Amino acid sequence: MKDLEYLSKDQLRAKVPLAFAEGPTREVSSKYVFANTETVIDDMATLGWYPVDGGQRKARVNSTTEYSPHMVKFANKDVVIEGKNDDISYPQVIVSNRHDGLGAFGFMAGMYRLVCSNGLVIATAEFASLKVAHKGYTFDELREVVGKRVEALPQQVEVMNQMKEVELEPHQKRTLALDGLLLRSGIKPTSEAVKDFQYDGHVIDDILTPVRKMDEGNDLWSVFNVVQEKMVGGGFRANKRVIRGINSFEKDLDLNKKLFSRAMELIPA
Repeated sequence: MKDLEYLSKDQLRAKVPLAFAEGPTREVSSKYVFANTETVIDDMATLGWYPVDGGQRKARVNSTTEYSPHMVKFANKDVVIEGKNDDISYPQVIVSNRHDGLGAFGFMAGMYRLVCSNGLVIATAEFASLKVAHKGYTFDELREVVGKRVEALPQQVEVMNQMKEVELEPHQKRTLALDGLLLRSGIKPTSEAVKDFQYDGHVIDDILTPVRKMDEGNDLWSVFNVVQEKMVGGGFRANKRVIRGINSFEKDLDLNKKLFSRAMELIPA
């Protein structure tokens, strides 16, 4: 089992150059407050949290505003959840930002599994996300809010243990796999569009087939991780073609959050 590896600033700069922008990427109003992502990276380091991944939206031709959204994922080697068979997970802090005045500074929590190097977004009340507009606040206030959220994160991982204690029935496993396929296709699982959704009869079995032995099991945590990895990483067959992995970090985060919310509905009240 490999260890968690942090990214140096040079490595992160190569993946997410916009995280090191020194000012807005276009003309903005006088009320706009430039939230420097690099300063947040430095602040996180003082709290023991360092970058493990990052991404930014690819630019369209002759476009600068489309090139602004970016995110950085952080982890702390001292904050770890150890599961069965060396299945180690690290709570994540996910910071999203953009420097064009068209969106807010975002702060979410997630998990990072060493066994598959897969990140997931935690979408529960305990792991509530934070969004702050680039106006009407001071940057020091923003840093204080983020710092408090980060310091509280190690105590907010009980939901993982709850998932491991929930045993799913076969129909519940298939429902979660179908939910993932629907979300991946841009369809809300509770919408009327589900009735018209066409899919190969074997695709659900393919999605539910674990990539590795340690993910075998009927508990919600195991099943969710199998489905989540397939939805993000692809590699399963649907309608006679192999589905590719998701390359957009924005689509990745959005699908993760929605799929996790669906999984949470399977925990008995």
